[in-house]
Amino acid sequence: PGITLYYNLLKMLYRNHPLRDRVAGTVESIAEITHETLYNCHNVFYTPSNMVLCVEGDVDPELIERLALEELPSECFPIPEADFGEPEDLLPFEALHRQTMEVSAPQFYIGAKLKPEASGVALLKQDLTAQLAMRILVGPSSPLYLRLYEAGTLNTDFESEVDFTVGTATVLIGGESKNPEVVLAELKAELEKVNAHGIDKIAFERAKRAALGAKLRGLEDFDNVCVSLALGLFDGYCCLDAVELLGSITADDCESFIRENLRPERFALSIIEPGKAQQDD
Repeated sequence: PGITLYYNLLKMLYRNHPLRDRVAGTVESIAEITHETLYNCHNVFYTPSNMVLCVEGDVDPELIERLALEELPSECFPIPEADFGEPEDLLPFEALHRQTMEVSAPQFYIGAKLKPEASGVALLKQDLTAQLAMRILVGPSSPLYLRLYEAGTLNTDFESEVDFTVGTATVLIGGESKNPEVVLAELKAELEKVNAHGIDKIAFERAKRAALGAKLRGLEDFDNVCVSLALGLFDGYCCLDAVELLGSITADDCESFIRENLRPERFALSIIEPGKAQQDD
């Protein structure tokens, strides 16, 4: 159900971008794949010019570089350019979608598209600002979540994320609720309060300290650091600059992000309701 809910939302948000399609494809698309297709894709995309090597540990960087260069082919192919289809606007293709599946309680995703910065430090700051703004707005200590939890509209299965992927940026808010449409209505009401009065400055400082702590704890996870380094290299920034950059983000930055991006007309609501399993294209 979670995967179905997620891809239903992406299809509601994106008209053309391949992000809306499941990575594994469909029975029909897989049936069309030939060995020539696989070899062509491998030759174009799986080349050293389109890869990065990240190593973390007690190693000699110069030795690692020399060993890598010894293994690389002498011919360097051009970096391939991906085709993501026609440009997307910021409005959803569909605002509300329901599907029934054999679940014990309704599940939902609220989503909205953002316009990501092209690359570099600007993209990293936008990502950090978005994550911080969402922590303040719908995080586990936010007034919105606490109010809906106390009313029984939400339970502990509730989360939010801002996903920056291949030229896109998507706000995701989801969980279980007996009435997902009430959650969306309350979210819009909370956004009206922020637009009128700004965010709580004490809550901002608390959220900022929590975000800084999470970044520092993440440095102990080798896998996390290597993945973050690789993603940053592809997007033109160093992930290790995130701690200093996060410290420079202000409450005004978060308020501007919310006002400019989280507008009522941009939201889409995907719902999975209890009932007989329903096939949905």
